Amino acid sequence: MIKFDLHKEYIQHVGRIRAINPKYQSLAKKWYLNFRKYDYWVDVASVWDDVDPRKVKHADRNSERYFDSYIFIQSKLPKREVANLVKQVQQFSDEDFAEIVGSV
Repeated sequence: MIKFDLHKEYIQHVGRIRAINPKYQSLAKKWYLNFRKYDYWVDVASVWDDVDPRKVKHADRNSERYFDSYIFIQSKLPKREVANLVKQVQQFSDEDFAEIVGSV
């Protein structure tokens, strides 16, 4: 059985998320957490595809739930805050990729 460690791999950068305007800090972290949980469940569905349709269905339901949640939170944020968050997520992704490549 394949196990996924959501907290370790997917949300490790939550403490580094910074909103431009401090009044949006809480929403920025919630956006990030829901975005990464969505990403996690999409990956789970991908891994279980063609192996266990029930697990894929479960993962799809969860990914839809977190997608709806992060889109709702995104609608509450100004566009520049969203652009800032997307930029930070890309930076974290680039750093993680560089770390993986550097360790090979």
